[in-house]
Amino acid sequence: MKKTSDQDYSLKEALLFSQRIAQLSKALWKTVEKDWQQWIKPYDLNINEHHILWISYHLNGASISEIAKVWSYARFYCI
Repeated sequence: MKKTSDQDYSLKEALLFSQRIAQLSKALWKTVEKDWQQWIKPYDLNINEHHILWISYHLNGASISEIAKVWSYARFYCI
Protein backbone atom coordinates (compact mmCIF):
# COMPACT_ATOMS: atom_id res chain seq x y z
CA MET A 1 0.00 0.00 0.00
CA LYS A 2 1.53 3.28 -1.11
CA LYS A 3 1.27 6.20 1.27
CA THR A 4 1.27 9.85 0.39
CA SER A 5 3.48 12.31 2.23
CA ASP A 6 0.61 13.59 4.38
CA GLN A 7 -0.32 10.14 5.77
CA ASP A 8 1.13 8.85 9.02
CA TYR A 9 2.92 5.54 9.29
CA SER A 10 2.01 3.18 12.10
CA LEU A 11 4.56 2.36 14.78
CA LYS A 12 4.77 -1.20 13.44
CA GLU A 13 5.56 0.03 9.90
CA ALA A 14 8.18 2.44 11.23
CA LEU A 15 9.84 -0.28 13.31
CA LEU A 16 9.88 -2.75 10.42
CA PHE A 17 11.41 -0.11 8.15
CA SER A 18 14.07 0.72 10.75
CA GLN A 19 14.89 -2.96 11.19
CA ARG A 20 15.30 -3.46 7.45
CA ILE A 21 17.55 -0.42 7.15
CA ALA A 22 19.67 -1.74 10.02
CA GLN A 23 19.93 -5.16 8.34
CA LEU A 24 20.93 -3.56 5.03
CA SER A 25 23.52 -1.39 6.76
CA LYS A 26 25.02 -4.40 8.50
CA ALA A 27 25.16 -6.40 5.25
CA LEU A 28 26.76 -3.48 3.42
CA TRP A 29 29.40 -3.03 6.13
CA LYS A 30 30.22 -6.76 6.12
CA THR A 31 30.75 -6.60 2.35
CA VAL A 32 32.94 -3.52 2.61
CA GLU A 33 34.93 -5.04 5.47
CA LYS A 34 35.50 -8.26 3.52
CA ASP A 35 36.71 -6.34 0.46
CA TRP A 36 38.93 -4.16 2.66
CA GLN A 37 40.50 -7.23 4.29
CA GLN A 38 41.21 -8.76 0.87
CA TRP A 39 42.71 -5.50 -0.37
CA ILE A 40 45.21 -5.21 2.52
CA LYS A 41 45.93 -8.96 2.84
CA PRO A 42 49.07 -8.86 0.61
CA TYR A 43 50.59 -6.27 2.98
CA ASP A 44 50.09 -8.50 6.04
CA LEU A 45 48.02 -5.81 7.81
CA ASN A 46 44.77 -6.01 9.68
CA ILE A 47 42.07 -3.38 9.33
CA ASN A 48 43.05 -1.55 12.53
CA GLU A 49 46.70 -1.27 11.48
CA HIS A 50 45.70 -0.09 8.02
CA HIS A 51 43.32 2.47 9.48
CA ILE A 52 46.07 3.90 11.70
CA LEU A 53 48.44 4.14 8.73
CA TRP A 54 45.73 5.78 6.62
CA ILE A 55 44.98 8.37 9.32
CA SER A 56 48.70 9.02 9.78
CA TYR A 57 49.09 9.57 6.05
CA HIS A 58 46.22 12.06 5.93
CA LEU A 59 47.57 13.90 8.98
CA ASN A 60 50.92 14.32 7.18
CA GLY A 61 52.81 11.62 9.07
CA ALA A 62 51.24 12.07 12.50
CA SER A 63 52.50 9.90 15.34
CA ILE A 64 50.32 7.42 17.22
CA SER A 65 50.11 9.93 20.09
CA GLU A 66 48.88 12.66 17.75
CA ILE A 67 46.31 10.30 16.24
CA ALA A 68 45.11 9.40 19.76
CA LYS A 69 44.73 13.11 20.56
CA VAL A 70 42.71 13.73 17.40
CA TRP A 71 40.57 10.67 18.11
CA SER A 72 39.85 11.68 21.73
CA TYR A 73 39.03 15.23 20.58
CA ALA A 74 36.69 13.93 17.87
CA ARG A 75 34.95 11.51 20.25
CA PHE A 76 34.47 14.25 22.85
CA TYR A 77 32.93 16.75 20.44
CA CYS A 78 30.93 14.31 18.30
CA ILE A 79 29.05 12.60 21.11
